[in-house]
Order: sequence, then C-alpha cells, then structure tokens
Amino acid sequence: MRLAIATYLVLAGCGDNAHLAPDAPPPARPDAPPRPAACLATFAGNFAETISLGADCAMVSGHTLAFAVPSHHLDTNVAIQLDLGAVPEPGMFNSESVASWSALATQMIGNAKCIYIAGATAVPTGNFTITLDAVPVGSAHGDLALELAVLPGAETNCGPSNMETLDLVF
Repeated sequence: MRLAIATYLVLAGCGDNAHLAPDAPPPARPDAPPRPAACLATFAGNFAETISLGADCAMVSGHTLAFAVPSHHLDTNVAIQLDLGAVPEPGMFNSESVASWSALATQMIGNAKCIYIAGATAVPTGNFTITLDAVPVGSAHGDLALELAVLPGAETNCGPSNMETLDLVF
C-alpha cells in the first residue's frame, strides 16, 4: 500500500504545466543566477569604464534589439542595433549568424573625432556574441560581448589600441 501511495505522489508531482497560458514565459531555471537589478556596461581597451543603466536597457521593437549605452568617457552613447529575425527568442547569436547589425559612437576631441564602429557593413566589421535569456514584450535580458574598431580622425590620438570592447549584462 505504501508503495502505491508513494508512486501516486511521485507521478502527481510530474505535471505537464497545462495550467500555464500558452504565451507564459518559461519558468525560471533554479540554477540560473538572478538577473541584475540594473544593466551593467563595462568598457575596456582605450579606456576603462563601468556604467549602470536602468533594468530595461534592452529595447525590442519588432525584430530589432536595440541599446543606447552611455559612456562618460566618450561623452555620448554607443548605439547598437541587432536584427534577430521575425520573432526574437531566447538563444545564442553572434556576428556571423545575424545578417544585419551595427554599433556606433563618435567621440569629439576638439575639432577631430574618434569613431567607435562595428557592424555587418562596417570596415572592419568587429564582432559580437549575445545570449538572450528572456525576451519579454518590449525588452530583453541576457549578455552581450561586443568588439568595436576605433578609427581616429586625422592627427587624432584615440588611445593605444585600435579596438574597444563592451560587455553588457542586461
């Protein structure tokens, strides 16, 4: 009798989540670290800077995931756009699997500029990897690692490196 009751309890605990709405987000992974209370951007290369942004810094509109990452050092935002297809969903993407993407910031130094650029049509292209953990309506959560080329204007010193990295937890 005890074996029958134990078997029943084990089987009853193995539900099929039929009570969840079809558009409900997947249940949280118990082993996943909690998402940060805010987005965290870390720059490295020609300058080092860490910026805390609002918790919903990733904006999803249609099939485009966009960010406007501020930098005090550059005194501007790094504008990033990734076309993730018709229905953005959780998963891993990179600069080779996404056909249309771009990242751009322009730093003014006197009358000259330093251009921080990457993208499918940029030269050099740079690269990125992104892991999307969740894509709720209007925003997203995950990690982005982006490498931008640093292009100096004539007689402009943008720093010792021709690459800048941006790591973003959102």
